[in-house]
Amino acid sequence: MRPAKFFGQLRRYRQIVDVLVKHELGYLIDKLGLSLFRPRLRRRAGAEAPKPSRPRRVRQVLESLGATFVKLGQLLSTRADLLPPEYIAELARLQDQVPPCPFEQIRTVVEEDLGGELSRHFRSFDREPAAAASIGQVHLATLCNGTLVAVKVQRPEIAEVIETDLSILQGIARFLDRHAQVPGISSFEDLLEEFARAIRDELEYPLEGRNAERFGELNAGRPAVAAPAVMWDFSGPRVLTMERLEGIKVSELATHPSPPLAGGEVMRLLTEVYLHGILVDGFFHADPHPGNLAVLPDKRLAFVDFGLMGRLPVRVREHLADLFVAVLRRDAEAITSGLLEMGVARGEVDRSAMSRDVEHMLARYYGMPLKRLPAERMLEESLQVAFRHHLILPPGLALAAKTVSTLDGLGRQLDPEFNMSEAAQPIAAAIVAERIAPSRVASELFHGLRDLNRALRKLPDQLVGALDRVATGNLQLRVQHEQLQKPIAQLHLMMNRLSFSIIIGALILGSALVLQADMGPFLWGVPAIGVVGFAVGTIWGLWLLLAMSRSGRL
Repeated sequence: MRPAKFFGQLRRYRQIVDVLVKHELGYLIDKLGLSLFRPRLRRRAGAEAPKPSRPRRVRQVLESLGATFVKLGQLLSTRADLLPPEYIAELARLQDQVPPCPFEQIRTVVEEDLGGELSRHFRSFDREPAAAASIGQVHLATLCNGTLVAVKVQRPEIAEVIETDLSILQGIARFLDRHAQVPGISSFEDLLEEFARAIRDELEYPLEGRNAERFGELNAGRPAVAAPAVMWDFSGPRVLTMERLEGIKVSELATHPSPPLAGGEVMRLLTEVYLHGILVDGFFHADPHPGNLAVLPDKRLAFVDFGLMGRLPVRVREHLADLFVAVLRRDAEAITSGLLEMGVARGEVDRSAMSRDVEHMLARYYGMPLKRLPAERMLEESLQVAFRHHLILPPGLALAAKTVSTLDGLGRQLDPEFNMSEAAQPIAAAIVAERIAPSRVASELFHGLRDLNRALRKLPDQLVGALDRVATGNLQLRVQHEQLQKPIAQLHLMMNRLSFSIIIGALILGSALVLQADMGPFLWGVPAIGVVGFAVGTIWGLWLLLAMSRSGRL
């Protein structure tokens, strides 16, 4: 590791610890393996003001630490299967707004990516951004041919900052996997890997451009939906130039004197686009807040900002469709089965207890007319049941449920009388009918028989191979006990440290003997080999103490 990067990480570690202490979450320092960076605490005099709730302080910490941690909190806010509802609600309020970068820095990024002066590519380029976030900001511009565009520019050096934070988070995740057990989370490193993939995708502007094009292609059959065209000739790794779609922001429809579309019409269109994207295409715009949606003068609904997209594999989409239908039917047993089929259980799940929780949830909606049934809220509560019973659901599924919940909140703003469940019923019914159509069933049956035939043809060879290994004594049984993994890992760590300590002790002892024997070559009149040995032994010893202190096992 380069010295600059090493000292940069040290500063960042200290900053994280200082922010935790500032927001009175210092108890997390030891739990996260950051005790080495604990500052010297001084008790403040005077009466203490009432402090906010713990979930709010967690949100404030993430906002204070910048882009990476804000994005982490936003990702966790979609995981109702991992966190309690009070944390989900607070993390959903995370704001990704920061002061804009100076224009000269933005100009440098654009000119480096596109090559040549700014005036070579743009007739005009607004100095003030139309929007600014932690990763990038958007400037309105006009191409030399007169086309109006929006230019998204990545903040200078933000990629390096995020990689530093990811490296620190990886160390924390590794520490938590060794020393902590949290219900519902089998591996913090796996969770971090999911987050790292998502934030690196957001840094990759060409990917966002391809997302916009794919979204436009999938919705080409809907004339009322618009997606901006990507200007690839004016885009680069850190610059994304897209057609500017000017209209009325969805958040301004209620106060506009003559909106092209009413709030209810917008919600019906959004419900159709999102249900089809989630249940059929498996590819959907996962950030439907009002700033990313606008109604154009020709009454089309425009989507912008394709940095966060949801993806669902076929099997998950089918399970989700079944779960959605079960929620509409208020079938507790079907909801329980759907959650168990989609999730990965950590340990044994008490199906009876889980079914009782689902029935208790449904009891609150007993007698409610189907057209007023809040299916989106019930879907979110179903994920909370999965959390309580330690079921880990696919990340894309949690993001889809969060997206539907966000749409429900948007509907309450645009049209308080709009009911998403009522609008979704014919769409969901058509999707389910398509799934059970004779042609679809026949196709699935054919593919299932083909896979079964392939497996049966392999079976004789596999049996013969297994019997041969038994006859020759080469059959090996692999037994893995989850409860023994952590003690074994700790034993390996202890043995490694013991071996390393012996090597350090031998190195220091050998160096002392060399110094005592006064053997050459000499450095400043002292045996050089002995000096080097002492120096190496001291550095290794300090490094071992540092590692032991950070692990909390000193």
